[in-house]
This record gives sequence, structure tokens and C-alpha cells, in this order.
Amino acid sequence: MFSWFSFLTYAVVTAVTPGPNNIMSMSNGSRKGFRGALPFNFGIGLGFSIVMLLCTAFCSMLSSIIPKIRIPMLILGAAYMLCLAWETFRSSDGVEENHVHEGFLSGLLLQFINPKIYIYCIMSMEAYILPYYQGQTAALTGFALLLAFIGFAFTLCWSAFGSVFKWLFSKHAKLVNTILKSVGAFRPDDFKVTWFLSETLAKEHPDPFKAILEALPDISELLPGYVVGQNNQMYTDGKYIFCQSEEQANIIADMLDVQLKSLNRPETVTGYFNPKEDIRNGTVDKLTGFWYITV
Repeated sequence: MFSWFSFLTYAVVTAVTPGPNNIMSMSNGSRKGFRGALPFNFGIGLGFSIVMLLCTAFCSMLSSIIPKIRIPMLILGAAYMLCLAWETFRSSDGVEENHVHEGFLSGLLLQFINPKIYIYCIMSMEAYILPYYQGQTAALTGFALLLAFIGFAFTLCWSAFGSVFKWLFSKHAKLVNTILKSVGAFRPDDFKVTWFLSETLAKEHPDPFKAILEALPDISELLPGYVVGQNNQMYTDGKYIFCQSEEQANIIADMLDVQLKSLNRPETVTGYFNPKEDIRNGTVDKLTGFWYITV
């Protein structure tokens, strides 16, 4: 008997996890709002449906012609999903954005080069559907469209999440900061930076950038022989914020930009004191190897 529970569990878990469709949907939702991201999502929906139908036809034909290849396909599919999970675990918290990919056609064409949805369909067909519905064209078509609908539905969820998070962060900065503070103790790197910023910006200083400067130790306190990267300190010289990593600098810049935007102030500027250039120019000092933020 066909197991709907096992099939839907696999389909939902696979569809909801990060992938090209979901990440780009969230990116579009955070920049353009939920409605503005809909053309891209509708493109995903159509492309997803086409790919699912083609994959279903391919799997049906392959299973009837070369049954022995099914087990290796399942193993390869499982290995790919494990690799995807590992890469997601190892990846940074940031999301790379490409503002070109945001229309209907881009969403449609993305599906033909998206390996995740191919594995999604092949695994679903070979492991759950074809053993019970082999040769039943109407049933297989229905399952292909169901898989496409599940994937499309979760891209809408990710777009909505991006839109809501943007609204929360711009309209309720204090609430978002409080939530981030509550999890700061469990993330030793990036969230501790966020926690520090939350504590500082929650004091409602009229100049948020100056508030950060006043809360940081002076760069002159660094001892001779200090090596960048030994710890996660941040410093200032009264005009710039100096960070040891690009991730720290981006977190500070992003949160400051939210505050500065609400005050109609210019956004932050970030940069890097490149050790190779400093060595070549003979300008190596305590700032070498640091990222900086200013306005």
C-alpha cells in the first residue's frame, strides 16, 4: 500500500530546506516585498511543473528499461542530499544576493539548472511512487504536479518570511534586537557581535554611529606584536570602527544602516586594510588586517 505519510514527509522536508529557489525567493521578498516577488515565484511554479513532468517521464521510462540502475540512483540521490545538508551547515549566515534574478523568466529558467529539484523528483518517484503507479500516466502526472505545487508553496513561504523580516526589522528594531540578544549567548561569533550592538543601540543615542564608537575600546590600546585573529575584539580611533573579520563588519554595517535610515542619515561605508598592500607600500601598522566601518 502506498504510504502517503512517508511520501509527504520526504517531499515537505526536502522542499522547505534552503536551496536556490528558497534563498532567492527570500532575497526578493526582503527587498521587494511579498507582492513584488510574486512574478519570480510564478516563474518558479511554471518551471517547477515542467521539470517535474519531464523528470517523471524520464524516471518512468528508465525504470522500465533499466531497473538495475534504480538502487545506484537512490544512493546517489541520498548522498547528494547529505552533501547539501553539510554545505548548509558549513555555510555562513549571510545570503548572497543577485538582483538580476528577480523576474518571471528568471524564475522559470532557474528550474532547468537547479539540481535540487531534479533529485527531489527522482527520489520521490523511485522510492515512493513508481513501485505502486508504474505505467499509470494520469496518476504519475498528478504526482508530478503535486511535487511542483509543494515546492512552489514553500517558495511563497520563504518570500513571505523575507518580507515579514524586513518589515519587522525596519518597524520594530527594538523587538528584533531583543530576540537576537536572547540567542546571542548560544552563537559565539556573529551573534555576540549582534548582542553587543543591540545593547548599545537600545540606549536610543541620537547618533547611533557615535554610540558604537563610544562603546568600543581605543585602537591605541593594542599591544605591540598583536596578531589579528587572536580574538574577536573590535576597536575604534574615534572616526572608524575596526573589526577582525568581514562578517563582523557586515553585521555592524547592516544594523547601523537600519538605524541611520530611520534618521535619514547616509549609509555606512566599509573597507579593508589589505596586509599585502600595506607591506608593498611600507605602511604596516596596528590597523593592518582589519576591516573598517565609517559614515
